[in-house]
Amino acid sequence: MSSDKENIKTDLVQEPVSDEDVKNVLKEEKNPVVVLLTNVSTLVDLAIRRATFTVTSEEASLVSKTFDSFKSSLASLESGDEATVDIKINTLIDLKILMDTAIKRGKYEPMELVTVGTIYTSFMKLIQQVSEAARAQEDAAKAATPPVPPTTE
Repeated sequence: MSSDKENIKTDLVQEPVSDEDVKNVLKEEKNPVVVLLTNVSTLVDLAIRRATFTVTSEEASLVSKTFDSFKSSLASLESGDEATVDIKINTLIDLKILMDTAIKRGKYEPMELVTVGTIYTSFMKLIQQVSEAARAQEDAAKAATPPVPPTTE
């Protein structure tokens, strides 16, 4: 009596993975910074759709100006049209303010809070890293510029 168990192959057959396969998988993975910025964009968009922000001229202007310019920069990054996109540190800080406002006004559901907190923490680390890099660049530029000798008259 022949059973099906006898016909089942028990050895795993591992096919070699080529370097080309690895490169293709890596190409498909997104840059973690782009993923983070996309998540931040989603949270701010959600806050806007949940009527977080008042229609006062100052708040509406900040939301509109900040979010619109950020969305266009993010679209350029996601499409891959440009290798780098200039997103100013002030834009990142303004996005943080928008997220802070939505959090303080309770616009995220209880089930969303863990995700919001994770994204917020990662975003704060990104802002800190960008700020430190900008300061280091500024310091390097100052060090590279020779001091102007005093003039004697």
